[in-house]
Amino acid sequence: MRREPACGIPCQIRFAPREVLLQCEPGAFVMSEPLFNRIAVIGLGLIGGSFAAAARKHGLAGSIVAGSRSARTLEQGIALGVVDEGSQDLAEAVKGADLVFVSTPVSAMGKVLSALKPGLSRTAIITDGGSVKGLSLIHISEPTRPY
Repeated sequence: MRREPACGIPCQIRFAPREVLLQCEPGAFVMSEPLFNRIAVIGLGLIGGSFAAAARKHGLAGSIVAGSRSARTLEQGIALGVVDEGSQDLAEAVKGADLVFVSTPVSAMGKVLSALKPGLSRTAIITDGGSVKGLSLIHISEPTRPY
């Protein structure tokens, strides 16, 4: 199935080792098939919003969902087309996500990771936009359920 990019610019097909890329403009590529079914972006500020917009622009996911404390932020993200849906319940926001991008202040990471852990898939890739990883790793590695 060929996926036409949202930009509407005629594209050239390029082949990469594991996927087909559509080149819409010099240096800009769009996936012909999404790499992820669902991406969850936790924190839709400057960094999280930019990540979601880039994921949308390049066709990285079938759907993009946001998790945020602010209903207004979620409404704006949906209105701008950056995300498809949003939730103030972080565990709900990450349900079914293949990729979870956490973009919150480092000081809030522990609380945020604890809140989203119940909704995580065992196979989800979790990454963040924080500048340090020590606290994040401590909070996410504490088991919440037996495997």
